[in-house]
Amino acid sequence: MFDMNRKTYIIEKSYGQFIKIAVNQNMEIRVSTLVRNNLWIEPTRLNLECIESCWTNESLICRDVRPWFGVCIDSKDTIHILCQNNKGMNYIQLNDNMNISSTPVNCECSIVPQDRYPDVFIAGGKLVLLYLGRSPANTQIVLQALDHNGIISSPELLDSITYENLPYTLAMDTSKCPYLFYKKKMDSNYVLGYIKYIASTDSWTDFCVLCSSASEKDILSAAVDCPGNIYLLWQMRSGQAVDMNCTVKASGTKNPWTVKTAGSSSHLFCNSSILTIGNHIIIYWVKNNCISYRISTDNGHTWGSQVTYDFHDSSPLYCISYKSNIRDKYRDSCINRLPGKILKGLRLAFLNDFSESRENMAIEEIRLFICQLIKQQSYYTGLLRQQSNTIDTLKQYIYTFDKKMDSICGEINSLKENYLSETERKKTRIKKNPAVDPDKNDACTSLMPGTGFANVTEEYLKSLRKK
Repeated sequence: MFDMNRKTYIIEKSYGQFIKIAVNQNMEIRVSTLVRNNLWIEPTRLNLECIESCWTNESLICRDVRPWFGVCIDSKDTIHILCQNNKGMNYIQLNDNMNISSTPVNCECSIVPQDRYPDVFIAGGKLVLLYLGRSPANTQIVLQALDHNGIISSPELLDSITYENLPYTLAMDTSKCPYLFYKKKMDSNYVLGYIKYIASTDSWTDFCVLCSSASEKDILSAAVDCPGNIYLLWQMRSGQAVDMNCTVKASGTKNPWTVKTAGSSSHLFCNSSILTIGNHIIIYWVKNNCISYRISTDNGHTWGSQVTYDFHDSSPLYCISYKSNIRDKYRDSCINRLPGKILKGLRLAFLNDFSESRENMAIEEIRLFICQLIKQQSYYTGLLRQQSNTIDTLKQYIYTFDKKMDSICGEINSLKENYLSETERKKTRIKKNPAVDPDKNDACTSLMPGTGFANVTEEYLKSLRKK
């Protein structure tokens, strides 16, 4: 079932490999990869045996986690994960070779009953860990940075925030600059707004108000398009009705914001989000596995009629957080969460439905194909080298075995020759002196009833005296 609070992360590496990271029903974070036959399998470096399966054999990352966790990928294709389990906050690295390392985060209060809504992102070339710090008085946004030596900095309290089901939403503009949207209390009033990270000063701006009188208003999602226009999607409860509104802050204008109603319902728009693809601004909401959406092509001033998006199958719908490490792929897009299907390969809504997102895709697909060939060539070269070493080892074993067999055969032949020589000597001695033949002697000495002393000869008596 589609749930905004249970995201499945799909990470596309720079050479086109897809990684899926999700929390299963046992509250375990597990990772798997997508292969050509559209099956998700566990990464081979995390387990020596790579068994093809859809879901059952994914590799374990962390146990006893909360549903909300954060994932990002850096320029070296290293995946970073920040999650909360029953022991506190945990920072996990998964590099391109699928080697895993885990580090506990020493926050001010490591074991709490409340969700901390952790997330992780890259800002100004450094990795930033974000989560909420709870206290009896208020809730704070807490940041910790990871330096180049892998050392996590001390917690930094960024701002106070209202603790809700979705307390904040994070959006990246096309230059990968993070915007953090949340609701807070100013004086005696609740307001919706954002802060922005400034890489040149390694600091965050002051809180910018987008919507005041927000006591009955909830943040749903946010996006930033290529020109720098900011879109904040929120809902407002008014009696029995719920309105879904979009606040637009135009780039480079003096007007602080404009608000347009994008939809109305008698139910909350809990599973909804906003994204930008080129000049298309898309608002969608999911109810009973049905995706409804509206599109604006004039920066959110007007919205088209409600349309239904159909995958044409009844398989489960997932909330996908898609992140690509491929240069310039969907460079004109701001994507927070997407509806998607992952049981039979990977299908994402909206991304490939607009012409802007298809620009240079043919060239990009050729580049990806070449990268995959190079990656596969490197893999198979290593595999052949390993098999060659195995063959050399087997040859050495066979050579050693042959030498041992030659030695054993020599010993057998020697024993055989000794046996034959001894047999020949016995035969020669018997021919010269038949009396020493034990078989013949036994025949002569048998005295059976009725035979009398016919067989008792002089030679027999002499042999007895010799004994």
